[in-house]
Amino acid sequence: MKIIFKKCTSSIQEEGMIRLSDIKMKPKLIGILLFVAIVPLVVGSLVSGRMASKALMHDAYEKLEAIRTIKHNQVTSYFNERKGDVLVLADNPFVVLGMKELNGALAAEGGPAGGRFKGHTNGRYDAPASYVAVHDKYFKTFKFYMDQYGYYDLFLMDATHGDISFTVTKEGDFGVRTKDVDSSLRDVWRQAKEGKSALSDTKPYSFSAGAPAQFVAAPVKDNGQLIGVVALQISIEAIRHIMEERTGMGETGESYLVGPDNLMRSDSFLDPKNHSVVASFANPSKGSVTTNAAKEALAGNNGSEIVIDYNGNPVLSAYAPVELGGFTWAILSEIDEAEVQKPIKALIVSIVSTGAVLSAVAAILAFFVARQISLPLVQGVQFAGKVANGDLSSQVAINQKDEIGQLATALNEMVTTQRQVMGNITENSNQVAAASEELSSTSESMAAGAEELTVQSATVAAAAEEINANMNTVSTTSNMMSKKSGDIAASSEQMASNVNSVAAA
Repeated sequence: MKIIFKKCTSSIQEEGMIRLSDIKMKPKLIGILLFVAIVPLVVGSLVSGRMASKALMHDAYEKLEAIRTIKHNQVTSYFNERKGDVLVLADNPFVVLGMKELNGALAAEGGPAGGRFKGHTNGRYDAPASYVAVHDKYFKTFKFYMDQYGYYDLFLMDATHGDISFTVTKEGDFGVRTKDVDSSLRDVWRQAKEGKSALSDTKPYSFSAGAPAQFVAAPVKDNGQLIGVVALQISIEAIRHIMEERTGMGETGESYLVGPDNLMRSDSFLDPKNHSVVASFANPSKGSVTTNAAKEALAGNNGSEIVIDYNGNPVLSAYAPVELGGFTWAILSEIDEAEVQKPIKALIVSIVSTGAVLSAVAAILAFFVARQISLPLVQGVQFAGKVANGDLSSQVAINQKDEIGQLATALNEMVTTQRQVMGNITENSNQVAAASEELSSTSESMAAGAEELTVQSATVAAAAEEINANMNTVSTTSNMMSKKSGDIAASSEQMASNVNSVAAA
């Protein structure tokens, strides 16, 4: 398998697979510089965009949660204050006295009005003179209290049957027996006559033309003895003012309240037509809120998430339960996801635009830097090509002090040295050529001398043979002369002897 893989790899390379080492220096440098510059820029932009997006989303959630918490505290504080108001009112001696006198006046007239008292929203009413005298004694004080604290109405009821002996507004509930009418007012009356303050949930109130109404009540005691209940009808305007404050919530942000029946307990900013308190109770099919955030809050859970709101739009929702004693509302602070994403998208576009500009600048810088690096290298390659082709007269003109400049200087010095060496070689070659010519001439002379020497050698050889013959003759002659010399010597000796003999004689 390894052999096959190696063969395949080598065949791919042979068939035209481009290697990094095969790419020329300039595009290679541009590519590397762009990679080094742009890749971190792109990665940094992506990371920055992601972090910025998360940060903006986190800030949006934190803002919603802060607003939700503020609204939650305002709502709970408001209702705690209302409970405090009714408790203070129930403990006021003026109220205790008024309760005793008004309940007595109503009882003196036969108990509940039974239709005999005709109340009107303008404050006029038809009642017996004995009751009117007691009523007018307390009316202005109670009305002043109601107006100063922003209540819709104030009620005094007896403890036995909840007979309404006094109201400020004189609607249809004036003189009615509360325990016989299903309403939020009956709910708080029942709780209050048990000796504690009570707050009702919002429900349609038939005596206010079916409009949603909410009540708070407290027991009224005289020397510890329960004598009646005082109740206040809370104006939904107060809650509206709290919830409609939208500072810092942009174009689509809002906070609203939802009851356990999934109907509105405050008016919607985005859809007042269907999701106001009045509209939702009038038409629950259009005015209910059954979003996941509302369900979670009504179940007692806190949280923040993206949900589909009652308008069918994705929103960032921060939700929490509002425990009001005996019932739970949901408070939701929401803003359209599109609005939150708008600055995020703008930031991403800004990051991308900045990245594009920086990439363009990086590309230009990469081109010039690559050109500055590759140009002297190209000059060096061209110079080396000339030198390889035998041109030692050229010089590479690179005026730099970096490594490339040092390399160019070294190449120039190398070529200068080679030029000097080649000059010396040429000079020596010329000398060798001259010596070769002289040697050739000498060789020719020697060749001619060798021919003459050959002739002379032949002559010498002939002469030598002649000499050899002469030498033989001389030798023979010498032998003969030697013999004759011997003969002469003998004759001389004989002559000497003869002379000696003559002398002796």
